[in-house]
Amino acid sequence: MNKKLLLHCTGYYRRLRFRYALIRQRQFLRSYCRNRYWTFFFCWSLLSCHYMDPQPAAVAKDDTLAIARDENYTIHLEEILKDYDRWYAYTYDQVQLSQDFIGLDADSNRIDKRTFLHRLMTEDVIAFRIRLVQGMPVYKLYKPAGHLDNIRSTAAQLASIEMKNFQMEGTPLPEFRFTDLNGQPYTMESVKGKLLVLKCWFIHCVSCVQEFPDCNALVDAYKDRKDVLFVSLAIDKKKDLEAFLKTRALQYAVIPEAGPFMADKLHINSYPTHILVGPDGKILKVVHSIDQLKPFLKRAADRLPDHL
Repeated sequence: MNKKLLLHCTGYYRRLRFRYALIRQRQFLRSYCRNRYWTFFFCWSLLSCHYMDPQPAAVAKDDTLAIARDENYTIHLEEILKDYDRWYAYTYDQVQLSQDFIGLDADSNRIDKRTFLHRLMTEDVIAFRIRLVQGMPVYKLYKPAGHLDNIRSTAAQLASIEMKNFQMEGTPLPEFRFTDLNGQPYTMESVKGKLLVLKCWFIHCVSCVQEFPDCNALVDAYKDRKDVLFVSLAIDKKKDLEAFLKTRALQYAVIPEAGPFMADKLHINSYPTHILVGPDGKILKVVHSIDQLKPFLKRAADRLPDHL
């Protein structure tokens, strides 16, 4: 997602854009795959709002922590839970479940990520960011005082999506044989020994297209690395993609008509989705925005033994 394009879009206008984009995405995929159950829980074009004091340390532009210092956050529970939009904006900005994080249960006992996500899916709890310890966020589960059905159901859905992504980590990428718009073939054998960055998208996905500039900047950052490949899997047909990309540049290799592979092999049901695959063909990370991918890609690239 390109947040720079949305810095001046706030309040009612932002929420209206988010809901309109979500409706367009649902309508498109329902017509595209009548017999599939595609569920959209994310539309990453919503700009974040802040409801905590002090503001947490952010990830620096070069994808490293600017200052790895410890911080405590004062959480205004009543303010955040006042209505659904406030809670969603806070959660989108401050509780990024795709990150590496320290998880605490409702009694402040440390639990692993899988347990944290499972409890968020199944128990009457809400996650909040309470601390930053050596650059790593600390998320704690709280039991809300009242009935928050809409918030709880969405929190469970978000946790369920992240659990699905988390469970993909360490599994082999399914066998594939792709040909991009330029006729370049890609197979498991041809990408072996390299980091493979996959972007799953389609033309009418507003959030997918908005992050094109950030995707292109990431390609430029690794342009001298022959051991890092950027490939995008698109639902759309070749001729539609060729026409569209004349107006919106994407420096990834673009694979047309990859919908069946994403649906049947990867079980993708939220767009955009980014998948980082290691040199051994196993999935390292699955996230839903390019910004979330950056630190994991940097870490994986730095660990490669030799630059080709």
